[in-house]
Amino acid sequence: MKKILIVEDEFIIAYRIKELLEKKEIGQCEIRDTYQESVDWLSIELPDLVLLDIRLFDDEDAGIRIAHYIQEHYHIPFIFFSGYSDEATLKTARLYKPATFITKPVIEEQLLAAIKIAMPDYGICKIKTVFFKGKYFENTPFEQLMKAHFSEYDFINKEIKFDHINIIQSFNHIKRNTIVFKFQQPHTFFIMGTTIEKILAQLPSYFRQVHQSFIVNTQKISAIRKDHYITITNEDVPIGNAFKKALK
Repeated sequence: MKKILIVEDEFIIAYRIKELLEKKEIGQCEIRDTYQESVDWLSIELPDLVLLDIRLFDDEDAGIRIAHYIQEHYHIPFIFFSGYSDEATLKTARLYKPATFITKPVIEEQLLAAIKIAMPDYGICKIKTVFFKGKYFENTPFEQLMKAHFSEYDFINKEIKFDHINIIQSFNHIKRNTIVFKFQQPHTFFIMGTTIEKILAQLPSYFRQVHQSFIVNTQKISAIRKDHYITITNEDVPIGNAFKKALK
């Protein structure tokens, strides 16, 4: 059963919605009534859908801030509901691209229809970012990076957005236990100690391994040349024979 987070500080409304959705077997619901409780639960449980009251008690923009947090970190749809439907509230709500906006009092049929439309399919990657421990480089040409003494640089925990990654390359050709992320921002790289196979398991499905030493973001491919090379931002990535069928 899918998971639904209800962010609502009116006890009766929250539990009426929870009871309705669980009775209809639409999803298992969890209720939170503060910003911090909501984002903490989101990061651990990764719900399929969030029902989000715009204004919480003593925190009038909590719902907006939660929506912003969701947009920054996750591919999780959310539905705003509120007792306020003035033009200023609606204008602000539209900025965060909710699946829809429902006014209170909540009409059951309207809520059920909105959830049916907004609920994502199974298999959708819910996260946009991930934290990795490694070494981060900016304004460094790749040739210079390959000559760097990595022991001289400190490890950091870096939040990486999947959409910013173009190519992931293994460059220790003997042990193949070190990889480099190549980002859409030129001359920007992230080095970490792991293997291509292990990192692939942590990536969304639109990342594909195309060679024993390369993973590519298929959303960034600009050309495939005679099944031998993939071009991403003027860089040619070789396609290994073992991976050609998987790309077709």
